[in-house]
Amino acid sequence: MQLRAVDLTKFVMAMAVVVIHARAVCGINQHDWIHFALGCAVPFFFVTTGFLLARHSIAPDNENRRADQLLAKSRQFFRLYTVWLAVYIPAAIYHYYTNDYTVRDAAVDYLRGVIFYGESPYAWPLWYVFSVAVSLWALAFFRRRRWPLWPIVALAIVAALLEWLVYAPFSPATSGHHPTRFLFNAAKLLLWRPFYALGFLLTAAIAYRQRDKLRLLHGILLLALSAAMHYFHLPLWQHAAGMAVFVIALRTPLPDHPIWLRLRRLSTGVYFLHMYAIVVLLIAFPGLFTSDNLPAALATTLPLTLLLAAAYTRFKSHRRHN
Repeated sequence: MQLRAVDLTKFVMAMAVVVIHARAVCGINQHDWIHFALGCAVPFFFVTTGFLLARHSIAPDNENRRADQLLAKSRQFFRLYTVWLAVYIPAAIYHYYTNDYTVRDAAVDYLRGVIFYGESPYAWPLWYVFSVAVSLWALAFFRRRRWPLWPIVALAIVAALLEWLVYAPFSPATSGHHPTRFLFNAAKLLLWRPFYALGFLLTAAIAYRQRDKLRLLHGILLLALSAAMHYFHLPLWQHAAGMAVFVIALRTPLPDHPIWLRLRRLSTGVYFLHMYAIVVLLIAFPGLFTSDNLPAALATTLPLTLLLAAAYTRFKSHRRHN
């Protein structure tokens, strides 16, 4: 079954991720309505991934078979993570060279990012892949041993709270005494990136089970709730927003047309390759990415990203047919 509006929303949200990272390179991180709108993108991807995985992993009656399917999917995401890490090695070398890292310091920083944060320099989109891979492995581990899921749910909630504290005005990540900042960052290192996806995957499992009861109005109301939660700096607004956007897309009817499938494939290239567009522009135009120059940065980054994504999509299509 093709989820047409979901495919369209994937493309829109992939472009939103490009804007997020262009703003970050420009040094812009405002807690406003633009932040909320853009902040729906990655939660939407998590929920969509979890929903599509649930269609396949929930069906078997046998717990071991479910665990095997989750492990197989986890391996796929780990392989995807490894492949794209290799693709981004030149960007990492550029980062370390231009910032005067020693070989030792570069190696330590690279390994720390790859193992704990799920990304390397400029490979920022990969933390999503890494988080899903780790979360699926953890779910499979618990299913295989018939253990209750409440400890893993607790980890997901703690990870979500840590993510919330990153943006909260009173965050110990940016205030408080040194021991407080150290403990916060240590907990974030161990739990945030690896287990942040768990909450979204479990949310998506609920959506899958309730899929026949979900309506467009539910998504709209949940989106309004998530916007209010974001405004008041409340935790878990991302989970509500991701679910809301997915439900709206799930229940939005679109006519049958090959464009939706093309946009889905193009969104993959946009998501994974846009940081290379940014790196190329950083090299070619060093003064482009500034807080005062965001419109020009977006006007160059978005078209270049689409060109790279189109080339990647054509390459993948050629490989499939040969």
